[in-house]
Amino acid sequence: MGFARRAGRRSLLTSALLALAVILAAWAMTSLVKPGQFPAEAVASELPTTTAALTGPATVSDGDGLRLNGERIRLQGIDAFELHQTCETGPCGQQARDALQRLVVGRHVACEPVDTDRYGRTIAYCHVDGVDLGEQMVQQGHALAFRRYSREYVDEEDQARLSRAGAWAGDFDNPADWRRAHPRG
Repeated sequence: MGFARRAGRRSLLTSALLALAVILAAWAMTSLVKPGQFPAEAVASELPTTTAALTGPATVSDGDGLRLNGERIRLQGIDAFELHQTCETGPCGQQARDALQRLVVGRHVACEPVDTDRYGRTIAYCHVDGVDLGEQMVQQGHALAFRRYSREYVDEEDQARLSRAGAWAGDFDNPADWRRAHPRG
């Protein structure tokens, strides 16, 4: 009788440990995986069912905004110069829009939604041929790392500043400061 009781306890203990291991593994996967680290299919499966990966041709609205499949998208982690913003280097807002246009024109864009902003736009990491659009915009000096919401592109911003890429070739207002000084009417 003692043997059967010990075997039953061992079986119960083994089952409990296995269940704990599964829970810890699931927690580790959801806590340690960063957006964009895995293909869109893997990330999309972890998002709410209302947020599916978006793919196809895109149109550009400004330096950090796209329209894809009828949805308005804002690139995650960057703050591009505002469309009507002027910098010492010229019309940096228009230059930002034109730079994003060059990155997407005639290409297939894939976006991984991560959130929705207060204007109803989908916040997403977007790629063309495996190239991160936000990263490119910051590296080229057409956008800043949006530190208020992300630390994602800080190194790329530092590189752009040091190489005097894009707007970094002169003086400019931070896009957030420019928006405060020029509220939408």
